[in-house]
Amino acid sequence: MLDAGKDTVVLSQSFESHLADPAALLQQAIGRPASVLTADITAQGTLLRVADGRISMMRADDELWIFNGDLVNVIQWDDRLKLEPTLTWLVETKAAGRRDFDLTYATDGLSWSAAYAMHLDRTAATADISGWIELKNRTAADFTEAAWHILDEDPDDDGNGTIEYDIPALRTPQSLKRGERRQFAYVQALNVPVTMRPIFDSSSAEGGVEAVDIPLFVRVINRDRGAAGLGMTLPAGDFVVYQARDSGAIRISGPQGMPQLPVGYSVDLAAPGPSGVTAERTQSVFRHKPQARAQEQDITVVLENSLDEDIEVDVIERPWGEWDILEPTHPFEPYRKTAIVFTVEVPAKGAAELAYTMKIAY
Repeated sequence: MLDAGKDTVVLSQSFESHLADPAALLQQAIGRPASVLTADITAQGTLLRVADGRISMMRADDELWIFNGDLVNVIQWDDRLKLEPTLTWLVETKAAGRRDFDLTYATDGLSWSAAYAMHLDRTAATADISGWIELKNRTAADFTEAAWHILDEDPDDDGNGTIEYDIPALRTPQSLKRGERRQFAYVQALNVPVTMRPIFDSSSAEGGVEAVDIPLFVRVINRDRGAAGLGMTLPAGDFVVYQARDSGAIRISGPQGMPQLPVGYSVDLAAPGPSGVTAERTQSVFRHKPQARAQEQDITVVLENSLDEDIEVDVIERPWGEWDILEPTHPFEPYRKTAIVFTVEVPAKGAAELAYTMKIAY
């Protein structure tokens, strides 16, 4: 987008990049004076053609020189030769003089990403969470005292709108040199309530599975700040979870990807350490119901708890097509738009069984 006032119009523009490359410089010098040096001759003339990054043809008076082999190419310096990426405009204006332009353009060389660290307390009841936004400059230009805006999809607008993240340090202009990476603090939340939950995802056990250890997850709910929460939409990024043990050792889980987390939503992050619960899933073959254009399958999940206390386990199913759950032993609810979750309480040193029938229409 260009804006220079009504008296000046940009008729055309061209952008030349990678101009410091020797082959590109030779290409720019076509039609200008040049020299070719070899062990036996020195030729001077007008550069006509370049091949494979070397002068291949040159005119010297009435002679045409064609070169092949090891050469040292020399071109006469001209201010029109460009060593930096250059934008050139052809403009039409009513009068000579200086013009100031506002220029807006897109570049692939600038990017941003988010990274988070969670420090669980020893009881895993609360956590300190910090988040950083990293800017990366892979362009060939320095940005001095520039205004930065970090934009993302609006989670409340089905991906059609955008939101801007409020990064405190980016409220004022910041510089970013070529090749530089800078991190800016985005969120610092202390004593955020969390819960530890074993989660068994049946998508990893299609066709049945023998008893396996269920991984442990830490669940974070993005509450408003008044409820000792985060209180802001978190961009998708990498998460690392730390927990100090009574022995003084530190357990680490991650880095692991986290999707965008709006206020009011929760996320489950893999936690350090075992859950103490195992799961064994079995399923029957499909029973076809031609008249109902459907098929049914019986699924059973047996959960065993080795801990000295009762524990709740989430069992996730990911149905496909048009589905229905028949005769479940435990209630379920939607989970992450494309799945459902059963919450099963397993007694201390005991077991619990989840059973249901999956009906798929076709």
